[in-house]
Amino acid sequence: MTPRALLTSFAVLLMGCTVGPNYRRPAVAIPSDFRASAPLPPAQAASLADLKWFEVFKDKELQGLIRTALEKNYDLRDAVARIDVARAGLGITRSGQFPNVGAAGNIEINRLSRDGATALSPAVLPTQNRNFGTVTLALLSFEVDIWGRLRRATEAARATLLGAEENRKGVVTTLVGDVATAYLTLRELDDVLDISGRTLRTREESLELTRSRQQGGVATLLDLRQA
Repeated sequence: MTPRALLTSFAVLLMGCTVGPNYRRPAVAIPSDFRASAPLPPAQAASLADLKWFEVFKDKELQGLIRTALEKNYDLRDAVARIDVARAGLGITRSGQFPNVGAAGNIEINRLSRDGATALSPAVLPTQNRNFGTVTLALLSFEVDIWGRLRRATEAARATLLGAEENRKGVVTTLVGDVATAYLTLRELDDVLDISGRTLRTREESLELTRSRQQGGVATLLDLRQA
């Protein structure tokens, strides 16, 4: 076997021994149509989830409530903190693929006493200070990622970061939807209360009209009681 063929075989063997298979997105069957047999026009084909919430809800008061919820919600703060943690973890994991250079230093300062158990004259000890220092320099340390351990760890850390970002988006979507639902429900109840109040006033006016007709002899007592 020639050296070139031997080297090629060795490289193929190393590639086959990497840690874990390459990630492939699973195939998902997506329907061609969604809630419509005919294609929708471009203005309606866009998903509502792709729109900005302040473009969907035009009410100024609702927009203010949503902004307050986004600023004060603790679940969203926790989701953002998890993104920071995942991003830091990705940086730490990915740094293992690069050469490392380090340096460290240390210095100790001591002062000896002349009046201790054994007296030391200036002739024996001209100076009382004793200083010691050490310096350590690591010029280069590098792990050759032959088996793909660091690459796979980086891919896993990146997937964790992407998952944290998607979790934040889910929290934002849920929070905006909950605030909007509660606000619109409250507005609906206010409208129902207003309609009920106007209906009551209309019924009272109708009763007063029937009472006047009964007193004038136009309507009967039965009409008044029914009213």
